[in-house]
Formats: sequence, C-alpha cells, structure tokens
Amino acid sequence: MLNKITSGLRWRYELYLSEYIDLFGSVSYFVQFGLAWFKNRHSATVIYVFANKRNVGDYLSHQGVQQIVNIPGPMMLCTPVAQKLYHYQLSYLRQHNPSCHVVIGGGGLLQGVFSDFWQALVDSKLSYSLVGVGVNRMPGRPELAPELLHAIFTHATALGLRDPMTVELVQPECQSKARLHTCPAHNFVVEYINRVTIKVKPALLHMLHEADLRLAKVDIDALKDHVQSLAHKHGLTYVESNNMHNDFSTAIAQVASSQVVVSSRLHGCIMSYATGRPCIGIACDEKLSQYIQTHTQLLCVQPNDGLLDNLAMAVDKVMQGPTQQITTAQLTNSQAVGQAINEHIS
Repeated sequence: MLNKITSGLRWRYELYLSEYIDLFGSVSYFVQFGLAWFKNRHSATVIYVFANKRNVGDYLSHQGVQQIVNIPGPMMLCTPVAQKLYHYQLSYLRQHNPSCHVVIGGGGLLQGVFSDFWQALVDSKLSYSLVGVGVNRMPGRPELAPELLHAIFTHATALGLRDPMTVELVQPECQSKARLHTCPAHNFVVEYINRVTIKVKPALLHMLHEADLRLAKVDIDALKDHVQSLAHKHGLTYVESNNMHNDFSTAIAQVASSQVVVSSRLHGCIMSYATGRPCIGIACDEKLSQYIQTHTQLLCVQPNDGLLDNLAMAVDKVMQGPTQQITTAQLTNSQAVGQAINEHIS
C-alpha cells in the first residue's frame, strides 16, 4: 500500500510540480536542505555549493569538500533549475550574513551551463573559494566566457583545482593561490570504506555516462554488448550503472565489491582509485583523461575506432596486474586546501 501511495505521489509530482518545485532527489533531502538553510542562514561561517544531488558523483565530491573544510554549514545548489533559489540565497547572504565564506566544489563547475551562478556569485561580493573544481570541455557544450573565468579566479580566496588544464587557465597574478589536487571525493570514499566491510565479488561493473558517449559518437549498444562479453569471458557477472541516483553508500559498495570497473564516468574512476579496484577509463573528454594521467596509473582507452579492441586488451591486463589505490600524500594535499580556507576564515 505504501509503495502505491509513494508511486502515485511521485508521478503526480513529476507531471504537475517538477517544473516549479525541485526536490533535489528526494522529499527528505528537500526538507533537510530547507531546514538547514533557514536555521543557519544568519550565523553560518561557511556555505557549501555543489551542482546536483541526483548525480552521486557530484554529491560525493560535495561530501568530500565538507570533510576537508570541516566546518558545519548549509548548502546551495548551483544547477540552472535552482536559479531562482540561489539568486535569493546569495542576495540574502549579502544583506544579512556578508562575512560568510562560500565554498564551491567539487566537479566540472567551470562550464557554460553554470555561467549565471558564477556571475551572481562574483556580483554578490561575498568571499569564496573553489575546492576540487575544474573545466569541462566537450564538443557541443558551452564554455565559460574568458572574462567571467578571469573574474572568478581573481576574486577567489583559494583555488583548489582538479587538473592541469584548469590550472593553466589561471592568470599569472592568481597562480600563487592555485593548488592542483585530487577530487575531495577520494577523501570521503576512503574514510567511508575504512568504516565498513565490503567483500569483492566476481563482477565487472560498467559505469556509463551515456551523454558523453553520444557526444563522442560511441555506439552505446555495441559498447554494452562488448563489455558484457568481456565479463563473461573472464567468468564475471555483468553489472551496469549510470550513477544518476543519490545513494552514495550503494555507489561506493558497488565499486568496491567489483573485481574490475569499466567507466566513462569520472567518478567511477575516482571511486575505483579510492577503493583500490582495477579500473579502465573510457576518456570521452579531457577531464577523465586528465584525471587518470595526472593523479593515477589507471588504464585509459579512447573512444575511437579501436575502442572495443583496446578495451578488451585493457581488461585482460588489469585482470592479471596489481591493484592501485590513492596515496596518503594525495589525500593530505587535498586536505591542505581545506586548511587554507580555515586559515582565511579564522
């Protein structure tokens, strides 16, 4: 009976209300989000900003940012669907809590779809820092205007950036406050798996970013069939996920329990590296290839004519080779960004 009621409410919300009210993944989270804001909006020292509660990768990065900054604070969402809400929140903070510090991250937030948020933030004159943020370049996706990007870097207190291609965009006079570090999602995932017991199963997890694969002109059905055949070849169960949910514990457990992961999603690779699971990345864009080349020794294949053959060779190789896992030094480097923010606030 409860499932019928829940299902009925869900489809009515999607049909009649979702255009006007975004629940950000669930009713419980919407209530939690609202209560935290109204309770702390006057007194919060830190306000945390991220993009999308429905994307578990974005949410893991947000959790990691909160962990390394380690100061309680309410949240803002910078997704375009929350445009009216974040304009209200920034205006309110400017008038009633102008000494707060806005912490943005992580994820590929330096892209055109978030232009309105970044302009509103710069115009608000609030102090802010970036943590684990990067550009997101793909054909067909708009980029931030160079003038806006320059303003973002100029007015930021700290610039924690996730890859060299983003660091290279920082103008010379701002390079001293830029720090290259791994996505803070690693910190959160490592701490989480140290608290739980997860048994590795004979499974191949295929984590797909279908939008990026389409932009890269990959035949998704052929890719799925091929990865499934590779799983069967090695005696593994084929498991598929798109990461578009808000249950981070399930996502982490799914990766940590898999014998091997094939991922066209950045956070599939991030969770694999954080949990020490063998992973092959399909680099549909620069952010994934930059992550693998800069921070890991994971295998990476390109979405070109040789994709399927190269993927088969990569799976054979990781099934025979040693596992790799993020180092303490990399985790500490991310924590240093949080320490810089704390020093500014104090």
